Amino acid sequence: MPVKSYAILSTPRTGSTMLCSALKLVPGAGQPMEHLNDLITSKLTSHVREPLDDRQLRGQLEGVYFPGSRQAHAQRGQAFGTKMHFSQFAKFYAKQGLATVRGEMVLRSFERLILMTRRDRILQALSNVRANQTKVWASHDPRHAMQADYQFRPEHSELVSGTIHDFQRQENAWRSICAQLGLSYLEICYEDLANDPPTVLAKVHEWLEFPKEDLQAPTTVKLSNPTALLAKEAYLRSIGA
Repeated sequence: MPVKSYAILSTPRTGSTMLCSALKLVPGAGQPMEHLNDLITSKLTSHVREPLDDRQLRGQLEGVYFPGSRQAHAQRGQAFGTKMHFSQFAKFYAKQGLATVRGEMVLRSFERLILMTRRDRILQALSNVRANQTKVWASHDPRHAMQADYQFRPEHSELVSGTIHDFQRQENAWRSICAQLGLSYLEICYEDLANDPPTVLAKVHEWLEFPKEDLQAPTTVKLSNPTALLAKEAYLRSIGA
């Protein structure tokens, strides 16, 4: 029987958006989205005169937003799915890389967890720098061709190196928290999803216990283009590697 709730744990540029897009094509998977994204949580405070602090906003999330979303999905016969980068989770539910009591409750409230990773840290970091510069975050965005104009410059070396370190730290934190709480997860690697979407999505469907006949592969997950590979070579030269 399909699970009723699942969470996709991620760091930026690991293919989590494309996985969500694929799951949105599955009738019972609901509409997994980035519920802790600042653009979404800000809507919770649009009706109040005074801005809410993180504690008050967390109360809105736990008392209104999440329960309401879960109930709405259940009424439609769908699972409730969410996606969260570690930086988003940490804002409300972690301290010094460890889950708070509330954070533990949130993670344990999901029947299944999926951890998104990426083997090539350099390309992951370059992708994030490029997205920040072009303001194009998804490969299905019609403006994605703009990213082909990105060229690595030596002055970006420190930023890229810092991003590599930060994303590694965030992924380690996810693994550490899951180990701390004894939570199991299905790990999905970006490169595997890009190279063989049907096989990877079949694993996801099996993990979430969704019918195999509902399987639909995304068409916009792709490995890095030649421009990104050239940027990687330029970065390696800039650090003397």
